[in-house]
Amino acid sequence: MHPGVLAAFLFLSWTHCRALPLPSGGDEDDLSEEDLQFAERYLRSYYHPTNLAGILKENAASSMTERLREMQSFFGLEVTGKLDDNTLDVMKKPRCGVPDVGEYNVFPRTLKWSKMNLTYR
Repeated sequence: MHPGVLAAFLFLSWTHCRALPLPSGGDEDDLSEEDLQFAERYLRSYYHPTNLAGILKENAASSMTERLREMQSFFGLEVTGKLDDNTLDVMKKPRCGVPDVGEYNVFPRTLKWSKMNLTYR
């Protein structure tokens, strides 16, 4: 095989593997930038609040979609993973401030026995 053909084949294969999906033209176009920012803050504060620094944008967007699906499932909405008017209405209702999904741990931050002096009777 000719080296130029092989190089072209590898380059085209690489570009095909790195293809990203087209953004969906759904209801998100009807929402204002203010609503999108509100929804992002809401999902960060009530659904697994974590720092997204250092995560690739594709993973961050995927994480927000997963959080949105989790929120829709929790409130009994149609689980689409897309921000629609019904989901936004639920987000805008007043709440107490407690996250819907808590960090559940059987051993809260201590996996080690705290006492070193044991007595046997």
